[in-house]
Amino acid sequence: MTEEYQGSLLGDEEAINLEEPLTLTSRHWSILAALAKARRAMTDDELVVATGVNGNSIRPRRGELVKHKYVEAAGSSRTPSGRLATRWGLTDKGLETAHG
Repeated sequence: MTEEYQGSLLGDEEAINLEEPLTLTSRHWSILAALAKARRAMTDDELVVATGVNGNSIRPRRGELVKHKYVEAAGSSRTPSGRLATRWGLTDKGLETAHG
């Protein structure tokens, strides 16, 4: 049975558990550290400023952290340009990992 087929038989939660664990890179650690230091949820743009890492690197790494339940959506706010942006915060797993 292929993993894709297994994923369709299982709920999304169980399908995620079939994946390899996330190996945290320096970019992942930068995001976790910035969120832990800030003690509040941040937008991707705020993470770019806090980490000094380009947005094109931050967004995919933050997405991986969400997929593996280190980070979760924690509300939204308006950017200076008026665009609605999701605020990202640490889960219990992310907080525990960040404080290692």
